Amino acid sequence: MLTPEQLAASGTEDGIQRAFLQSLIPFTGTYPCLLWFYAVPNGGSRGDAKQARLNGAIMKAGGVKKGIFDLCLPWPASGFAGLYIEFKRPDGKGGLSIEQKAFSSYLAGACYCQVITDDWREALALTRDYLADCLRGRPIFDSKNYLKK
Repeated sequence: MLTPEQLAASGTEDGIQRAFLQSLIPFTGTYPCLLWFYAVPNGGSRGDAKQARLNGAIMKAGGVKKGIFDLCLPWPASGFAGLYIEFKRPDGKGGLSIEQKAFSSYLAGACYCQVITDDWREALALTRDYLADCLRGRPIFDSKNYLKK
């Protein structure tokens, strides 16, 4: 099994997300709700252009929406209804899309905590803080001001 450091070494959003999910495993005994962290299938490669259009239409018809953050923890804590995490590339390219900014606004109004980061370690620390009831007054953690870009 690869370590979180090895998974994150690719420098991709996917690698960082995988590193984060791998890093949660030792904490599932303390926080069983971590077993219910789930990924939202809202991006990635879907084949050549023709196949991508077809797969995109099928996914859209099935309820997939643009702008939804990468991960969700459906567990209320720290005064929030749940936690969403959006990972960004560590090279600084690729801020939040218009749809992601709209989703962020929705989350803030619906009492969800948000983490927007390019660092799996930061996401792990903030998730643990969230579960330890330490995030009061900090509903949005945006490590590089992606919401302002």
